[in-house]
Amino acid sequence: MERWDLIVVGAGPAGATAAITARRNRPDARVLLIDRATFPRDKACGDAIAAHAFEELAHIGVSGIEDDWPEVWDLDLLGPGGHHVTGRGARPNRIIPRVDFDARLVEHAAAAGAVVRTERVRTLETDGSTFVVNRHLRAPHLIAADGANSTIRRLVQDGTSDPRHRTRSSRHHAIAIRAYARTTRHDHPTAGRAQHIEFLADGWPAYAWSFPLPDGRANIGYGLRTSQLRGGGRPELLRRLRQALPEADIEEGTVAGHPLPFSTGRPPATGRGVLFVGDAAGLINPLTGEGIFYAIASGRMAAQAVTGTQRHPALLSRPDDRYDAMLTRRFGTHFATTSLLARLLDIPSLMPIMIRAGRDPAAFADLAEIGLGEGRLTPRLLRAVLRGALQRR
Repeated sequence: MERWDLIVVGAGPAGATAAITARRNRPDARVLLIDRATFPRDKACGDAIAAHAFEELAHIGVSGIEDDWPEVWDLDLLGPGGHHVTGRGARPNRIIPRVDFDARLVEHAAAAGAVVRTERVRTLETDGSTFVVNRHLRAPHLIAADGANSTIRRLVQDGTSDPRHRTRSSRHHAIAIRAYARTTRHDHPTAGRAQHIEFLADGWPAYAWSFPLPDGRANIGYGLRTSQLRGGGRPELLRRLRQALPEADIEEGTVAGHPLPFSTGRPPATGRGVLFVGDAAGLINPLTGEGIFYAIASGRMAAQAVTGTQRHPALLSRPDDRYDAMLTRRFGTHFATTSLLARLLDIPSLMPIMIRAGRDPAAFADLAEIGLGEGRLTPRLLRAVLRGALQRR
């Protein structure tokens, strides 16, 4: 039986961040980071990483990870009726393929002193004070960062009657398909560098994206709620992607699908003492599909709840309560905002109003903050929405 102070399951951005944070806060802690894959590995994703994510990483001493990828300042939005707006965020994003970004974070985790191991989780046992993974790994604390189809959540739900741990409603769950492609959409030397998101009437609320990479290719994709995909599966998603972005020449072998469990109706972030982070906690923005910032932030908070800080060590008895409180304090109002807007956007006629509001640069920055960071409704955004509604009338 191997004994550890903390086991982190899943070595994506949430898990790697948790491992780095734990080791930084407690350099003597024995931290095990396990994943079923060997890194580097591909991960289906839009590859767009907001500036907020790098600010979170800077708090734990990880900097420069993005330096060789160009800044992308502009966001280009197209509505189903042809309504269009292009605006600039307050800070730049980066488009970094996850095969590179995730591997770099895992390297930082190893450099921080975490033990990185390739292992698939098959069993989980707990007596209320310790966890035993695969019958040979024991630790008093467990952080689950194993993605939207979390094995740990499935194993936890086997021992709880809480229905929130069980299958999520298709209304709160989406599916997306991603590919890499050659495309003329981003050929313009300046305007072409914008992240393009197109909201589509077919399957509403559905969207397609095209995010430019520095080598002339783009990460493209299509996503919609699971409830709107009535049969067809991946071939149907690919057909819709080609229809939405006909100019894209998709590279063979790059098509991959991935689930998106939205933060609306999300399951508990803790269960039987386990701390769930990132996609495993359902931390996906229902407006944009953004999840990497939430993953990194929640991974850092979960590890903080377990280890405390170097100045203020945690009382290790109830890290789950601390993590719940930290998550609510940080994102509670933001999640309420995105949930409200997601419900409102079920009405297709409201999208042109939002796009009109985004023509005000200050309101556009607020919209971008809600979609990519931790923003909330502001008076100036509400005024811009009201103006957009009156213009539409």
